Amino acid sequence: MEREDVRDTILDAMVISLEAQLRALKRLRGTSEEEEPLDMGMSQVDMVYNILKRAGQPLHISQIIEDVEKIHKVRKSGRKIKSAFWQRDPLSPPFHVNFVYGLRFMHASLIFPHYRDGDFSARGYPVRFVECPAVKKPGKRASAEQVKNYKEAVKTHNLSRQ
Repeated sequence: MEREDVRDTILDAMVISLEAQLRALKRLRGTSEEEEPLDMGMSQVDMVYNILKRAGQPLHISQIIEDVEKIHKVRKSGRKIKSAFWQRDPLSPPFHVNFVYGLRFMHASLIFPHYRDGDFSARGYPVRFVECPAVKKPGKRASAEQVKNYKEAVKTHNLSRQ
């Protein structure tokens, strides 16, 4: 990736993040002019704001998450997603392995040390959010060539190389 591409990606991520924050602040202030919806969909801040506005009262975080799943249909848990697979649940207790059906993503952020400028905490800006599916393992009756191709694919498609 070229240096200019990295710079543009970082700036685009910062613009999107700051626009969502500005919209939320305008709504809280009550000066939000009606804007046309964005092409890419609603941000998470907008979804939570809509849920709280409908409720008209403070809600517990678990209730907010349930309502976002029901109303905005954000959760993806279907079996029809090609790259979804069974994997070990990282939150399962030791010596009791639980499995969950899901997707594997890699999230990269840049952390900027704002504490150098004053009494501010560090700020992270998301740069990439990429799906990283696992390589499908061949069956028991696979030929030696298929097993060899699988082992090579595992070496080239691991998380450290994506």
